[in-house]
Amino acid sequence: MRGLGAHDEAHHEAHDGAHEDLTDTEARVLRLLASEPRNRPEIADHLGLKSRSGHLYKAIAHLRTAGLIELTIPDRPQSKNQKMRITPSGLAWLAERRAHIEG
Repeated sequence: MRGLGAHDEAHHEAHDGAHEDLTDTEARVLRLLASEPRNRPEIADHLGLKSRSGHLYKAIAHLRTAGLIELTIPDRPQSKNQKMRITPSGLAWLAERRAHIEG
């Protein structure tokens, strides 16, 4: 991976496999966050889920662990102003899926 630092390369390699195995809900969350950062209740509302849904919490946790989304205020995870945004890796995952579908 030319042009990436050692940390970025290690991160990319560690998560290559994880990017392939997203649930439908996880993929929908990624597509939603591609347009703008959102908080959990907004995500739940757009997906037609309850904001306290365990399914949604699991989806968000997996996306964060995979490095596809991140918190907008990482040093204050419980902030009432907390939102999630897509990462460059998340955007790359979406682009790869689009290319695969269109290709």
